[in-house]
Amino acid sequence: MIPIQKENRSPASARRFVLGLLATFATLTAFPASAQPDGLTNNGNHNGFTQGNGNHNGFTNGNGNPNGTVPVTTIVKNLVFPPEYMYASPAAINDSGVVAGNYYDSNFLSHGLVYNKGVIQTFDVPSSTFTVLQGISSDGSVGGMVNAYSNSFVFQGGTTWDLNDYSPATYYNQFRNISQHGPALSSSWRSPGGYLHVLFSGGVITPLADPINLPPGNYYTYLYMPVAVNSQGSVVGYLGSGGPPVPGYQIGNTWTQLPPLPPPYEYVTNYAIADTGDIYLGVQQYIDSAYPHDMLYKHTPGSTGWVRINFPGDTTGTISLRLATNGLCTRADGQLFMVGWYYSDTVPFTAFIAGPSDATF
Repeated sequence: MIPIQKENRSPASARRFVLGLLATFATLTAFPASAQPDGLTNNGNHNGFTQGNGNHNGFTNGNGNPNGTVPVTTIVKNLVFPPEYMYASPAAINDSGVVAGNYYDSNFLSHGLVYNKGVIQTFDVPSSTFTVLQGISSDGSVGGMVNAYSNSFVFQGGTTWDLNDYSPATYYNQFRNISQHGPALSSSWRSPGGYLHVLFSGGVITPLADPINLPPGNYYTYLYMPVAVNSQGSVVGYLGSGGPPVPGYQIGNTWTQLPPLPPPYEYVTNYAIADTGDIYLGVQQYIDSAYPHDMLYKHTPGSTGWVRINFPGDTTGTISLRLATNGLCTRADGQLFMVGWYYSDTVPFTAFIAGPSDATF
């Protein structure tokens, strides 16, 4: 366990920013403009989500799936940001349906974006002109990248932590995601030595040891890359060895390869691991045209296969479902929250948010 100490630097270059920020961010309620904390800009109450094609019932399995259905009642709304949020893009969602992402201003500078129940808020890391949010937890902790993707950070407990602090010899430090009730996951490239993966929580870095049952070799012969983490510190990711990446998960110090995905499998675009241990993969497949289809699959450890999760209300499996980078999380009762895009041969690429029937967006 490596505690990160506050460094004695000028405010402009400090790597640990202590902010009077987000005192009530745990619930992400709207701040009145007159009471806006430093560092978080309230841009007014925007009705950023417009109602889609009504309330849809159920995530259903694909045709002929032997593992049954995923019975989740959901509501779906299309996601439309006001025009001043140029190139606004969602990246993550928490188990209350709060969305994090980024947008560009008129000077083409990137700002973090948080959306909660009709309120859009801007999150900027101090002394940075480029902030991208890529993860958000249940209590409102957020993480992402700053300075043109050169540094990763986590805002947690009123402090913004620069995750490059733990190893000055690393570079290309990449934020992966943050769990709903536990650590964040980050990776850095070290030369020599390959990738270093760490878990971060409460100002403490814990290096993620390579599993003891990885194949023999080093980072020249294979690439071990955890991509997402749950609240218990279990991770899901892939192992590469010159061929297509092999998805799997790590619990403790053991790596388990996931079962083969249904054909025609092309490649995995999204990884998520729930606190229950269930694993979700976003997959691109070519099925009935020259264009790829984005599918979502669920695997429960101990089972032998996958359950396909259709776009809510799609009983034929013809609508493609593409999640944002960290665009899926599960609530304690197993209900899903998702943010991303859907499309088909007749439906244009459309941003959406979805959640259980008691969710409000």
